[in-house]
Amino acid sequence: MALHISEICREICLQVKGDGFSNTKAWRRTLSVLARTSRAFSDPALDILWEEVHGFQPLLDLLPDFLTNSQDHVLHSEFDEDVVVSTLSRPVRPEEWNRFDIYSPRIRVFHYNHDKECYLAQLYNDLAASKNRPLLPRLSCLVFRFSYSPPFSTLLLSLAIFRTTTSTSPIQSSVWLQKLALEIDASSHQESLKDKAFFDSLPSHYPNIEEFVLPILHSIPALDFLQDFGHLRSLKIVSAFGLFHNRRRYDMDSQALKVLSSLPYLTSLSIRTDVRLSTQVEIPSPPGFPLLNSLLITRCDASTIQIVFHNISSSHLSTIFVNINQGDWLQVIPSLALMSRKFNSSLKSLTCITSRGIRYPPNDLVGGIVRMGVITPFLPLRHLTHLELSYYPASLSLEYSAILSVEEAKEMSCAWAQLEFFTLDTDWAAFSFASFATFVSSCPHLTRVILSRLLVDKQPEDSIAHIPRSTTPHPLDFLRVDEWAKEPAYDIPLANCLDRLFPHLNISLWESTGDLRDVKNYIMELRAAR
Repeated sequence: MALHISEICREICLQVKGDGFSNTKAWRRTLSVLARTSRAFSDPALDILWEEVHGFQPLLDLLPDFLTNSQDHVLHSEFDEDVVVSTLSRPVRPEEWNRFDIYSPRIRVFHYNHDKECYLAQLYNDLAASKNRPLLPRLSCLVFRFSYSPPFSTLLLSLAIFRTTTSTSPIQSSVWLQKLALEIDASSHQESLKDKAFFDSLPSHYPNIEEFVLPILHSIPALDFLQDFGHLRSLKIVSAFGLFHNRRRYDMDSQALKVLSSLPYLTSLSIRTDVRLSTQVEIPSPPGFPLLNSLLITRCDASTIQIVFHNISSSHLSTIFVNINQGDWLQVIPSLALMSRKFNSSLKSLTCITSRGIRYPPNDLVGGIVRMGVITPFLPLRHLTHLELSYYPASLSLEYSAILSVEEAKEMSCAWAQLEFFTLDTDWAAFSFASFATFVSSCPHLTRVILSRLLVDKQPEDSIAHIPRSTTPHPLDFLRVDEWAKEPAYDIPLANCLDRLFPHLNISLWESTGDLRDVKNYIMELRAAR
């Protein structure tokens, strides 16, 4: 009877697929077998198999071969090869759409590579005119890729393939289309796309877009066209393909910042490339980003992030991911303080990373300022459930690390009482076992902890004597420590303490060799004896 419930069959198919990236041939083969041999699994399996399609060919294979023919004229492909253009030999009869209509409504994500398939653009337009209704009626995401500077006219023709209803053209795609991701492959791109008309044409072709991915090659294009997307809620600015690890910085001017901040419905902004705002950039007044809920900036300097924070007026900002990779450490601290002051009532998830490009203080001064930079700025954030702090100065020995005290651990747990996930990845500071146990045991919702260092006290059991026994087991189930600073003689007391404080701790992921071998084995013995 369970197989008569479509949701259960779909969930089974999703489990077969897994993450979708590993062992692709195996899961696709399994779902194909399910689709052909079981009525219950046919639709769920086909939905997943056809959910994401790369290129026109799978669609053309659904139509009779005799419907297409080749023309005498040619286009020049990316490699300057002559490509024969295919066109429709005659209109498609209604009954010839039957097979096509079984599969095309299942497509949600379509990948179009202009370099390889621009010669099929006219054929696809002819098909749309023949059908006179959406070819991909439930398409929600279009990934549009090109890797050279094509003639603007051919790009417009390709854009027209997927456009929504207009008064002068047949329906080409679905009004469901809500995400447009542009991809520019920099490997063969000689110059940036200079034709501003290309970007300006996007809103008219895709008026319902809510998510937009904008690639940057040589410079940030004029962003005024974004204001014509009337429903834009998510914007991602990325590097062109082949430039993921480039060190190029892109300057953003006042006009670009003004456009971004004025987008009325923008809730998510993600900048995944090295963008710089000059300290001379005029901050729009009043501040913008009225509805921003999520902010991600993977590479920036301290002054840029401070300008961005100043410009956000939203009272809904709940997620921040920021990687500051240039500037002086003493310039970073005011940015972090500004963030905590402005968003203390809304922020729930924070990932703060400073990279090796930061100019850090001398090693012998680190311990004295670590509390000002690592702990203090974040204490006002009382609603955090996810906190990741990663600082990467030159490698410091334990003698230069600031050992967090029990009192500081109590202050942290009081401030972050709702914390569920915590990471402290730095050579600057380390928990002692006493302060670690105090902090974690006082955070009743904390389930995952990742530390770069943990200094085990000489008498672990005595160091946690101040922690009262709880009638409710603590939920911590994941603990990863990169460096355990301990003596082998304290392995058994350490195992006793961990098992007593955190009975749900999953030790199966711990290495069976090295520093934790004896600790892990003894915990296993304790649990087996119960």
